[in-house]
Amino acid sequence: MELVFHSASSSYLPWTRRGNDNGWRPLTSSRRSCRSSTKLRVAASVESRKMELLKCIQDTERGLSATPEQRSSIEEAVVSLEGYSGGHPISLPKLDGTWRLQYTSAPDVLILLQAAATLPFFQVGQIFQKFECRNQSHGGLVRNIVRWSIPTFLEEQEGATLLVSAKFKLVSLRNIYLQFQEITVQDINISEELQAVIAPAVLPRSFINLQILQFLRAFKAQIPVRDPGRESVGGLYYLSYLDENVLLGRAVGGGGSAKGNRFNWILEEATNSKQLPIKKEGKMEEEEEEAGMGKLPEHVVAEIFIRAGVWEWPQISCVSKKWASMFRSESFWQGALSFTYPFFANNSWPGPIPPPPHPKRRFMALYITQHLFASDPHTDEVIGHCYLFLRDQLHLHPSLMPPHSGILHGTLIDQFIACGKSRDVAHDLASRIWLAVVDNLHEDHHTYSLLKRLAQEGDQIFLPYPYTRSVKVQWRVFEKLFTDFRDCFNNLDYYDILACAKSRFHPIPSAWLGR
Repeated sequence: MELVFHSASSSYLPWTRRGNDNGWRPLTSSRRSCRSSTKLRVAASVESRKMELLKCIQDTERGLSATPEQRSSIEEAVVSLEGYSGGHPISLPKLDGTWRLQYTSAPDVLILLQAAATLPFFQVGQIFQKFECRNQSHGGLVRNIVRWSIPTFLEEQEGATLLVSAKFKLVSLRNIYLQFQEITVQDINISEELQAVIAPAVLPRSFINLQILQFLRAFKAQIPVRDPGRESVGGLYYLSYLDENVLLGRAVGGGGSAKGNRFNWILEEATNSKQLPIKKEGKMEEEEEEAGMGKLPEHVVAEIFIRAGVWEWPQISCVSKKWASMFRSESFWQGALSFTYPFFANNSWPGPIPPPPHPKRRFMALYITQHLFASDPHTDEVIGHCYLFLRDQLHLHPSLMPPHSGILHGTLIDQFIACGKSRDVAHDLASRIWLAVVDNLHEDHHTYSLLKRLAQEGDQIFLPYPYTRSVKVQWRVFEKLFTDFRDCFNNLDYYDILACAKSRFHPIPSAWLGR
């Protein structure tokens, strides 16, 4: 494995060649200025080569979409940078740290990236390599870290962590030998949708429900990596370049050849002080500290985030895993409720959609009521909860069929009537909620299948007012199908949906005709 690292400064031996023989002598003090200017030129040249390499690997999706021309340019840039290694041995203190994968040609890594690019139910986030060898002289530990997820079931990008642990030792100036120890799957972060299926917030959670949730969150599987009757599986890697923030390397092929699958890494920070937290013996090996805010109490940091505003929260949660975890804590959302809606009270109401106990859900309902429906959140909180209820029911995993649209519509009507709304107001609010949910659906295959089903269902049985869906809602479903998803139709589906539209609307728009 060939690794290239970016160095903030370069160090070269202060020696020069004599004029008449092959010996070497130390530089004299009279040549210090020449030595300094040479070092500056070399350092500038190294930085230029690293910038060229970074430009070459841009837009390659970590090597997945690299064309032959791009791979050739990357190889040239790598070879050019490798010339500055000077044959120096690998520095373990420099190697110690967490490195993020930028580019690779290794098939075992590219197959993961290819799977994430083609399979809708699989995601691969960041890939890291963590070396632990700061106080070692002959080797240390290394962990390959892959963030991955299954959308809908796990949180996006960081739903789970795959660790491949190994011991390594120096076998030459730039070769290290890895002995793989075990593969671990841990840090399972299930999505809110799956939590709602396992333990619905609208029903009392039983002990078994909570036990299932706790098991999934604490799940950790460890698989030893060994050949039968032999030591751990191993591999030889050649580190061709290393400095403070860039690493290049490749897996060494059979027979000791250095021409193997290439790995380009860039250090996560400009120094090796920040490392990924990895659970070891039930504790965090290291804790993340964010520059400038790491010494503040957590409740003060939460207060700052709350006052930053809702629109900033997605960006803030992407800064670090520690900050992202704050947005999953109940105390944060309780504080957000108190600050944004100071007159909020834990109101309750009758009906099939009772208010959930979690403050995050209540904050979302109040925010939707205020900003999506322009209603008073303190008196019409139930509108936001009905929106979330309908959205969650329609966003179930494709393998879980949502209830019939007539049942969902009737549930909304019953909820508003139970809260004292008239039949006309209940019908109007339910229609507005349907329109808002349909307009905010993601444009993907699941939405296409859902809209087809809603269009074909219609009102298959006669229901009295206000339990019939409004014409506006049915029209919007067909309009979205014939405009946003026109290219998804095959001939059979198109004429089937067109026949349903003609049976309900006279006339139909000309824009719906023709494919």
